[in-house]
Amino acid sequence: MIETTFVRLLTMTAGASLGIAAVLALRLPLRRAPKAFSCALWAAVLLRLLCPFSIPLPAGLTPVHTPSPAAAVPYTAHAAPQAGAAPEVQTSEAPEPEPDTAVRRVTLLRAGAYVWLSGAVLLALGSLASLLRLRRHLADVCHLRDNIFLSDHIDTPFVLGLLHPRIYLPAALCTHEQACVLAHEQAHIRHGDHVWKPLACLALYLHWFNPLVWLGFSLAVQDMEMCCDETAVRQLGERSRADYAAVLLRLSAVARASAGPTLCFGVGSVKARLQNLCRQKRPGGWAVTGGAAVCLVLALCLLLGPQARNVSSVPSTRQTPLLTPESANACIAQTLSTLTIGSDNTVRFFLPSQLPVSTDGKTCLTITLNAEFSQSPGVYASQRLLDRATDWAGGTAYCGTLDLSQGTLLGVMLRVAFMTELEEGCYQQYAADYIELTAPFRYDIPVGFVPPALQLEQESRHAALRCTLQDGQQAYLTFTLPFDCTLATQETGGSLPAVQLTQNGRLLGTLRLHPLGTTDAAVLQAVQTGESALPMPVFSSVALANHTGYTDYRVRRAWDTGAAATAQYVRQTLTDDGAAAEAYWQETDCVLAYDWTVLPYFAELLTEPGAFTSAEQAAIAQSMQFSIA
Repeated sequence: MIETTFVRLLTMTAGASLGIAAVLALRLPLRRAPKAFSCALWAAVLLRLLCPFSIPLPAGLTPVHTPSPAAAVPYTAHAAPQAGAAPEVQTSEAPEPEPDTAVRRVTLLRAGAYVWLSGAVLLALGSLASLLRLRRHLADVCHLRDNIFLSDHIDTPFVLGLLHPRIYLPAALCTHEQACVLAHEQAHIRHGDHVWKPLACLALYLHWFNPLVWLGFSLAVQDMEMCCDETAVRQLGERSRADYAAVLLRLSAVARASAGPTLCFGVGSVKARLQNLCRQKRPGGWAVTGGAAVCLVLALCLLLGPQARNVSSVPSTRQTPLLTPESANACIAQTLSTLTIGSDNTVRFFLPSQLPVSTDGKTCLTITLNAEFSQSPGVYASQRLLDRATDWAGGTAYCGTLDLSQGTLLGVMLRVAFMTELEEGCYQQYAADYIELTAPFRYDIPVGFVPPALQLEQESRHAALRCTLQDGQQAYLTFTLPFDCTLATQETGGSLPAVQLTQNGRLLGTLRLHPLGTTDAAVLQAVQTGESALPMPVFSSVALANHTGYTDYRVRRAWDTGAAATAQYVRQTLTDDGAAAEAYWQETDCVLAYDWTVLPYFAELLTEPGAFTSAEQAAIAQSMQFSIA
């Protein structure tokens, strides 16, 4: 994403700015030293501007932050461990930023990223246009020898070309001037400046918003020219110093601005170049050694550092929490609460700055994000933005674009889960939950999330389940039980616990709430609630699953938006090798009930064979009622 690239670029430009400041400070004591030292310093800065990562320091050299004991707030997890759970741990955590603050931050970040990209593209296009104009002037060049060409349409010599650099000279130069200029331009090629300057231009285009980069680019080009001046004078001999200076002075008067990455003879500060020629002396051995040491130290400081963290993560000095059922559910709930549909046809969410980590490394965070569209009445399409995606980092801000060409947006579903890998390709759910947004939508506002909860109330034979939904609303499912039956909740690792039905300590059945097959009001309103034919839009989340389903569906009580019925729940138990052809189907008595205007779930009561008579099952179904608290 562009935001991730921009954040990484900001990190790079911050580190490079310190390097530029250091080079500016070192240029003063090195002003009389050969300019090769200054060029080496600028090369290190250039690598920092273009390299998106740093070479990690050895573990013993990496600074470690130790939090003050007074600043730590102990947090102890006491939940009973589940399969794959980590042992009880202590960690310190601070409150996470509010979701709306994170939304504003990402919105500003995206705007800044687009401004940066626009500026970089404009600068690159301007440089490309200058190069194209220059090439038109070179249409009728005359080959002198080797890689040297003459032209009547240029005012100053220059080098052009990346892989096969060419030297272009004005045809009006006399033989003596050609010798001086060729020594300078050939020095550029030997030093590799025809590669370094295009790279410097690329760094300038990427970091155009940083004034220090502009200053560094200007001084680096000037030092590059001075270095070639020094090389050329050494090649031509000391007696040619005055003649070389005269040629430089004359050609600089007619030189034009450099066309991007080209190397023009007369660019840079002529006064500074002439002064450098006048005071140039051959350096002593200690000067060369000292200058090389300074360059090496600065290069190491710029290129070595702690391993770069994921750019989409929020820097934190807090201890990473270990994975427990409690920390997993807290992470899931916090992520779901940030789900936002943007008015710019985007959908986004944010992860907490610290993700719980399992001690064995086998349990990881997976995220699924789907959008559902209606193309026309009865015709639907889905967009899968994330399909059980892994490799998430703490503080990640995800933003995806909704494909509205598929139709009218009906809903967005985000599922966050921690999955444990039992063996290769085989996973077990450690903790999971989901949230689904349906029309009408609240745009640019995080939905907020209340983990769905189930509270059990029972008085004699009358039972009530109070369900707290993800948006904080509450609804009741009430029903009447046979004599001597009691209810108790059982955690299942899903979004809602199951309810066990017992009699004198004997398990009689289990009541669960399953998501409706669809939340599309138009589809649900077309359901004939009174017909004794299984309404698939209601029960498809289970009825369409492999090796399970419902048969013998009989409506016992119906109303406009729901019904209560009895049925047979069928399940196929696979053989050890997973073969289904020889497996037999098992049947279990079942009571089903739903009301889509009250709950986005349907109730499923599975009972042990012989636990209740057909009349008792029908009575339970007829007693089931839904209401909003």
